[in-house]
Amino acid sequence: MDWAQIVTQAGLVFLKEGLNFVFSSFKDKKAAQQAQDQQEVKAKEDAAQSVAQEHPKVVPPPAPGLRLDKVATLLWLGNDLMWIQDMMYRGALPERVLQGVRHALRHVQDLGFASASAPVQNLTFCTDILESLVGIQGTALKEVALLQQHDASVEHYVTMVKWFLDAVTKANEPGFQKQSAA
Repeated sequence: MDWAQIVTQAGLVFLKEGLNFVFSSFKDKKAAQQAQDQQEVKAKEDAAQSVAQEHPKVVPPPAPGLRLDKVATLLWLGNDLMWIQDMMYRGALPERVLQGVRHALRHVQDLGFASASAPVQNLTFCTDILESLVGIQGTALKEVALLQQHDASVEHYVTMVKWFLDAVTKANEPGFQKQSAA
């Protein structure tokens, strides 16, 4: 064996030992970080349990006069809200969308929502917007732009109604879990 081979082998041994040291140090740091993360998660869970034991979850009572037991009305309201969004997506004329908004407004009122409530006000805004657009066919470029701008507003109000109904029904049904199709 000559000096070049000895130096090469010594270099390889030194390189192996160096890499082993670096990787073992990395493994130790990773294990320590995982242990610390587990301790933090455990501490958060313990804190959440102590808060839950001290302050049990209180479900607010439904608003006076609100009739969430009208399941068929809730079903048709949800159907109308989705129908409105579908018609707008497909570019339906304002008078066609207005028909769905009026149905949804009637269902919201049948459920007992007050005239000052968010669903009634948002659907009323939709009605006002769509009534102002009745008769516009959307054939000219300016008309198309106007319809698209107002469609975005109506879409926003309908989404807010859906969000509000979701929050109210969840708050008034303890243990409710939304199911997904997947």
